[in-house]
Amino acid sequence: MTLSADRVRLELGNPPEADISDDNIDTIISEEANNLFVVASRCAELLSLYYAQKPDIKLGDYSESFSQRAKHYSALAKTLKGKAIAKTAKPYFGGTSISDKERNKQDTDRPEPDFERGFMEV
Repeated sequence: MTLSADRVRLELGNPPEADISDDNIDTIISEEANNLFVVASRCAELLSLYYAQKPDIKLGDYSESFSQRAKHYSALAKTLKGKAIAKTAKPYFGGTSISDKERNKQDTDRPEPDFERGFMEV
């Protein structure tokens, strides 16, 4: 399944196309090999930068706080980056092969295990 700008927009909370274009999202999609959370994180960073450059506005009863939007997208970028890392992390089970066990024994920087086979024998 290929990633679309609409799917990325959904992760971002549907920001207006005037703030981040579909062309920009498509470019990031092609750079990041269709990884949804990485793409969304980069787009959130761009939105944060975009809003950080705009001044907050207050005209009578009307106000717009672009600084709050910048903070929101910055926090969202961090959250999405964490999701991207969690999705791509692979579990490692050490000591499942003889060569792996030998490599661990030869590693001088590896802490000594607290327990070993036969540690209770006198």
